[in-house]
Amino acid sequence: MNHVGVRFGEELESRSFAFVDFPTFDFCGFFRDWNAFFESSAKFDYGVPPGELSGYHPFRSERAVSASVSDPKEFFHYFRGGNCPPQLRAVADVLFDACSALALQVAERLDVHSNDEVSLRAMVANSSSLLLRVIRYLPMADLENFAETHTDIDLFTVIPAIKGRKLVVEQANSPGVIIENIEGAAVILAGEMLESKTMGRIKAAKHRVLGAAEQTMSVVFFVNPSPEVIVGGVSAGEMVAQRLAEMKSRF
Repeated sequence: MNHVGVRFGEELESRSFAFVDFPTFDFCGFFRDWNAFFESSAKFDYGVPPGELSGYHPFRSERAVSASVSDPKEFFHYFRGGNCPPQLRAVADVLFDACSALALQVAERLDVHSNDEVSLRAMVANSSSLLLRVIRYLPMADLENFAETHTDIDLFTVIPAIKGRKLVVEQANSPGVIIENIEGAAVILAGEMLESKTMGRIKAAKHRVLGAAEQTMSVVFFVNPSPEVIVGGVSAGEMVAQRLAEMKSRF
């Protein structure tokens, strides 16, 4: 059972990120199996048509909004029940469901601090847009200037594993917090939709990944409401579509 502490909302409000418990999961096996997929030519059978998300995204196919160059990574997007290599579907579903259950608890805890008539829990529970991203990063000699600082467009992002690479979360009045090698816990990053929904009370987390001398892998879970849900006067679908247009360097 995941545990989201009673002070979770206060932590997210003060730092834009927080730690929560995460159930035991074989991340070593998960990354081993996905790395084998990324090493194979079969990944190109799962290419993504322009304007869509589900499937394989090759190296240098995405860049942060403020970046002049694309990110040195390739990744696979998986929606529950969507496009996925058959040998990886079972393990992807297990992790997807664990992240989804945690997202519901996070939403419930945040609802305690909100008077909004449309609850975050309802947004998450009824969403068709929850997204698991499996990432493989290239090794980089320039460890500090690996990726640009950015914010995520979603309600919040669940990062259930960080190994071999560092995540920096910027803070308003102090040096950025470096997060690395977490086990048995997940990092929750506030997104732009959550900032909009809370009218700025919770700020979107400004963060970036630092480079590493070796190839590494990661996995994140983006908690988006369904496209038709209105956030800050705009549909979630419109917000995501606009961000994709800004980020996709190959379109």
